[in-house]
Amino acid sequence: MVKNTFKILALLLLLTMCEQKEKIQPRPYPRVRTFSVTEITPKGAVFHGEVIYTPSPITDYGFVWSYNPNLNPYESEVLSLGSLASAGKFEARIERSLKAGYTYYVRAYAKTSNYEVYGDPITFLSLGSDAPVITKLDPPTGRTSDTIRVVGKNFSKITSNIQVRFDTLKSKLVEATDSVLRVIVPPTLSIPSAFVSVSVFGNVGTSPMPFELIAPTLTSVAPSLISACDTLHITGSDFSTLPDNLKVTLGGTSCRILSVSSTDVYALVPSFTPGSSAVIVELTSSNIKVAYPNTITYKAPSVSALSSPSIITYLDTLVFTGVNLPTCGLLSVTLGTFSAATVSRTKTTIKAIVPQTLTNTNNTVKLDFDNGAYVYETNFSLATPVISSISPSTSTFFEEITITGNYFHPVAASNIVYVGNYRAITFSGNRTKIRAYITMNSVLCSENNSCNQVSVVVGDRVAESTAFSLRKPNINSISPLTLSIAEPLTIDGNDFAPGPQNYLYLNGYRLLASTYTPTSLTFNMTRNALSNNNPYFSSSYTASIWVSVGNADPSRPNSLYSNSINVPVNYEGPWTLMNAYSGNYHSGSLTFSINDKAYLVGGLNELNALSAEVWEYDSSQDSWRQLADFPGGARMKGMGFSHNGLGYVGLGQGNLGLYHDVWEFNPATESWTQMSDFTGGARKSPFAFTTGDYTYVGGSDAEVSGALDFWQFDPATKTWNRKADLPKPFYKGIAFNTNTGGYVVELPQVWNYNPATNSWTEVANPGISAGGIGVYHATGLGTWDRGFLFSEVSNQFFMYDPYQNNWTFMVSINPTALGRTGFTIGRFFYYGLGRSGGFPNTEFYKLDMANYPY
Repeated sequence: MVKNTFKILALLLLLTMCEQKEKIQPRPYPRVRTFSVTEITPKGAVFHGEVIYTPSPITDYGFVWSYNPNLNPYESEVLSLGSLASAGKFEARIERSLKAGYTYYVRAYAKTSNYEVYGDPITFLSLGSDAPVITKLDPPTGRTSDTIRVVGKNFSKITSNIQVRFDTLKSKLVEATDSVLRVIVPPTLSIPSAFVSVSVFGNVGTSPMPFELIAPTLTSVAPSLISACDTLHITGSDFSTLPDNLKVTLGGTSCRILSVSSTDVYALVPSFTPGSSAVIVELTSSNIKVAYPNTITYKAPSVSALSSPSIITYLDTLVFTGVNLPTCGLLSVTLGTFSAATVSRTKTTIKAIVPQTLTNTNNTVKLDFDNGAYVYETNFSLATPVISSISPSTSTFFEEITITGNYFHPVAASNIVYVGNYRAITFSGNRTKIRAYITMNSVLCSENNSCNQVSVVVGDRVAESTAFSLRKPNINSISPLTLSIAEPLTIDGNDFAPGPQNYLYLNGYRLLASTYTPTSLTFNMTRNALSNNNPYFSSSYTASIWVSVGNADPSRPNSLYSNSINVPVNYEGPWTLMNAYSGNYHSGSLTFSINDKAYLVGGLNELNALSAEVWEYDSSQDSWRQLADFPGGARMKGMGFSHNGLGYVGLGQGNLGLYHDVWEFNPATESWTQMSDFTGGARKSPFAFTTGDYTYVGGSDAEVSGALDFWQFDPATKTWNRKADLPKPFYKGIAFNTNTGGYVVELPQVWNYNPATNSWTEVANPGISAGGIGVYHATGLGTWDRGFLFSEVSNQFFMYDPYQNNWTFMVSINPTALGRTGFTIGRFFYYGLGRSGGFPNTEFYKLDMANYPY
């Protein structure tokens, strides 16, 4: 039963397949199959294929192969077996283009008039193939760079697989098939006979006969008498028509080829200097050199002279004369290091233009033909410029002047014009005329060179003229008519500099103009210039003033200085002499100020005795008045300060020793009230400053050595409270106050006390000293949120800025005296008294600190 069922199924399947086959449409293209490669040997292999079916005749069939699996037919080897009338198997033995050890891919193919069909690829491992075979060279003779055919077999159509050599020289491959190669004879081939070899994958085949180079033959050379740039005509046979393959030399020097054929060569005679006039002509064709048996005569170039104008300047024409001069080829004409343009060349003359870039007077002129083939050198000099006139003959700043002369530079900017030692602005010019402006710098004349000399510099040549002068400045009027520090001085006149080089001379001082025009100048007066060498005190006098432009000096008549005029001067110095003190001498007094009055208490008199006198100075009246004696007794070197309209003195040294008492002064009743003693104990030379609602006291003289205690005085409760100790002992400290607290000075240190934090901080110092003992004779002041310090030893007044933390020198004072007294009232500092030369000093001065800087 099973067996019968199987037969039935097989019958049904056969019937179905037959029915389907009858429905298949015929294909319009052939079918191709590739079979396995056989007979693989080092000599090659046999490829097999079959055309299974073709609806039309096969126009071409065969095999393609490559070690590239893509088998691109245009980059693979191809073997064509011709045409095929009908389907069938085919094979071919391949003996070329197989590299040993490589895996190759093979496909059979067939082509019809409309289709190209390939079979599936087959792979095989190559053992190699036979060497190429060369049967002939076509043609067997020729010249370098010719193209010839190498005919044979076992070549390759892939040019990268092939190397062709002529002897050892590699040739360029133009086209390749398996049997014909088109190659170029190497341009460098120089041996007459060379065997040709073809190498494919290391397999080499060599031509049976060598390739023969064709040697040229020389018949004639004309003319027999030549010079540079003549045309040489060479006749003969078998010349290469390729310019790169042909070379002509004359006496060993190469000639430029003008035209060439296989029988005629025309060449240009070069310029050179042979060892002999009889020279040999040689022709090299395809690297084969032949010499003409007869010599020809060469007439060498020669320059005999430089013929030019007797005076030479820019753009002039230089004429060189000679014989046999080259009219072709390179010609370099140089003057020094600069090139000159050539305008004409003949056999007997060469003309060149003097370049505008030339800078030196004396130069070497050099003619160089064809980079040293022939060289001529001689010397050459440029003319020195000459100034014949200057118009106008007098001038001033930024006015135009015209300089007439000769041999200037044709380019305006190359003519450098100077007035004195300084340069003017050249804005136009040629070889005979220059137009220029006189600049402000032109007037800064040196001591050895006046401003009336005009110079024109062209390169290294200079033309000078003194037929010119700059107008001196002139003062017509001044305003105000009296000089003072309060108002700038305006001078009207003419011929001033329109720039910053205008100076006013006064009392030996030179002031620079703050504003300037050619007709008006403004100068800011300075204290040094007006003080007439006495800067401390006011004075009135008459001074002579004059104006200069630049570094002028009346001792040099040609420098630019003006007429002088006499002017009244009213000088207000920083110090004003007040009414003399009418009391006895006092040194080391205790001082304090209340409103517009100051008070001096005690001190040491002219007999070196302690005093209890009290003196009042009224600044509104500039007067002194003696009050009742101080009830606390005679003393010196104590403390004094004021607070809320009341004065306070205390401490110090008396006849019986040191005090620790404190007294309050009421200016309304001119009475004294003794208060509770100073809690810190007796001492002298303390410091005191007031800031905010409190006064602070500390320090001492050497009698209380090492005292660090620091006290706050409360004027409301009349009590003392100890605060943070001093950062160091202050033996002769002075003090002042600002809004940032109190300051104590004992050089070389300055310390700031901050009441809010009850702390001390060191700040900047003024950079002065007093004999290494601190500032014994000094006064500290405080006003307008700045601190002020006066040193009696150095006679200098300084200001302290607490916000910038720096000191500024303000002013000095000339008088010398010891034991002077100082105090402040409002913005004024009063200073004086003391002892000078052993005698009482009654002079008293006022400094207005609002006038800073001085």
